[in-house]
Amino acid sequence: MAMLDIDGAIRSRAYEFWQAEGQQPGRDLDHWLKAEAEIKGAAQPAGKPAGKPAKKPAGKARAKA
Repeated sequence: MAMLDIDGAIRSRAYEFWQAEGQQPGRDLDHWLKAEAEIKGAAQPAGKPAGKPAKKPAGKARAKA
């Protein structure tokens, strides 16, 4: 999906959220972020995680007795 298509989809979804919540002013960023998470989450290929998992810290080597 092209960047402009994604922005348009996010804009439309955010507008739907705004309408559904009674068109209250000052919630535009909340609606945008919620829509962005929904749209970009749906755009992820199946079976592919959104980001790399955090690496586990290396443990200390155990001394042999």
